[in-house]
Amino acid sequence: MTCYVFLHIPRTGGTSLADVLAERERVFKTSEKVLRMLGMKLPQSKLYGFKVLAGHILYGVHNLVGDDDCRYLTMLRNPADRIASIYHFYRGRDGWSKNNRHWKRWAMCSTLQQFAGLPYAELDNAQVRQIAGLPISGEIKEQVTQEHLALALSRLQGSHWVGPTENFAESVGRLVKVMDWNSVPPIGHTNPSGKPPTPEDVAAAIKERNRFDWELWETYSG
Repeated sequence: MTCYVFLHIPRTGGTSLADVLAERERVFKTSEKVLRMLGMKLPQSKLYGFKVLAGHILYGVHNLVGDDDCRYLTMLRNPADRIASIYHFYRGRDGWSKNNRHWKRWAMCSTLQQFAGLPYAELDNAQVRQIAGLPISGEIKEQVTQEHLALALSRLQGSHWVGPTENFAESVGRLVKVMDWNSVPPIGHTNPSGKPPTPEDVAAAIKERNRFDWELWETYSG
């Protein structure tokens, strides 16, 4: 049985896509921390019929599954919009939990431009990081380079489905063909509107810092 791995990059509409997948397939939701704790291969026989492995996980999960026929799915988003979404999420009433209270505090005490400049991996080319296999949480331990971008692009080119967040419905339409579904599943509301627009100078600063993410996203946003 073909295994699908959904690399859920934070704030790219991944929760909505996971809901779409769950309408048609059995989805095993996990995290990088859980996979690391396993510390062993996870044969498909242990997935108990789950066809999709999904979560904030790094590229390379197919090595744990131990199956060469493991196909990747992921969403990409304009990096300025993605980081603004992180900021407004943590400033909102839903953006608090015991595990992310520091993010909530930073968002409440800073402007978007200040927040976007924090030295954390999730705010610095995180889309390239996740696909290249670099950590996307915690302080930055390794800077993203052109080589990481090249690696991410090569992995996506050899991947099986990449969907721009901005064209969500169209992306799901293409996913139907990849997954060999008979019809398009119900599509929920993605990335609620109502957030203030990002000032052009702030968006430009985010784009400059996240230039590798920008190039990655531009490759697939057309």
